[in-house]
Amino acid sequence: MAKHMTLEERKALEARYNAGQSVPGIADAMGFSFSTIYKELKRGDTGAMDKNGRAGYSGGFTILSSACGIRQTTRRSKEMGEVFKLNHCYNVDCVPAMELFPDDYFDLAVVDPPYFSGPERRGFYGSKVSKIGVHRDYPISPTWSRPGPEYFRELFRVSRHYIVWGCNYFDYKFATGRIVWDKCNGSSSFSDCEIAATDLFSSVRLFRYMWSGMMQGKSIAEGGTMQGNKSLNEKRIHPTQKLVALYDWIFKNYAEPGQKILDTHLGSGSSRIAAYEAGLDFIGFEIDSFYFQLEEERFAEYTSQTSLFHMEGGEK
Repeated sequence: MAKHMTLEERKALEARYNAGQSVPGIADAMGFSFSTIYKELKRGDTGAMDKNGRAGYSGGFTILSSACGIRQTTRRSKEMGEVFKLNHCYNVDCVPAMELFPDDYFDLAVVDPPYFSGPERRGFYGSKVSKIGVHRDYPISPTWSRPGPEYFRELFRVSRHYIVWGCNYFDYKFATGRIVWDKCNGSSSFSDCEIAATDLFSSVRLFRYMWSGMMQGKSIAEGGTMQGNKSLNEKRIHPTQKLVALYDWIFKNYAEPGQKILDTHLGSGSSRIAAYEAGLDFIGFEIDSFYFQLEEERFAEYTSQTSLFHMEGGEK
């Protein structure tokens, strides 16, 4: 059985599903397993209810260029334009999504893909209960998985440049440039630093910013100094969340207003907030519906607050 459905098969699935046919019935009729049909329906979930009172499905959300024969840039652009819009984020699998984009569509991809099994691996994401009694009860994510070679092939095809966090955990040949984020976290159970590979330069760049539970840095310029007012700290909503200030620093130094940015593993949405503030066009993907909803709420709250701030005469 093929790993992915063809475009024609997705159209057939969409027609049968919209006609009210059951998932087991669709699986039998189309010759796919129940799990394959179920996963496809999840990946193509439109976020709205259909006329049968079920979660809506669109085959366009999961079109695969390799299965559909989409090879020419004009075809890719057409398919991408029908599904994805700039400055929007989507609850979809990033690999089939990227396959819809033409070569070098994005100016920069800033990504933080999973490199362990998931939030249940407490040894890699800090203690379940910190030394000061803070609970980190992140739910187990059924969609949390390490990306394979096909992910990196598509990532490097669709973006002119990249920054890949966690590069030291992947057996992949990246460019020689490195960004090191020093978390200034002392004796925390978290890593002292995180490393990203990039093709933007061939040297090593350092960003220092305290990020250890409730101890967070003061500013980009004073990242090693703890924020005095903890009410200004970023709220953690994701087990591998990175701070907005980190992306602010990245975009200030390595992007220009109007450029197109890609984040394939949106997570908490910190990259989206920083791109919004920097005047960058942005597209983000997040396969986990639970964290995607948290990210959407976070971004909506942030933009509503900044809009109110500007209406009252404030400045960025």
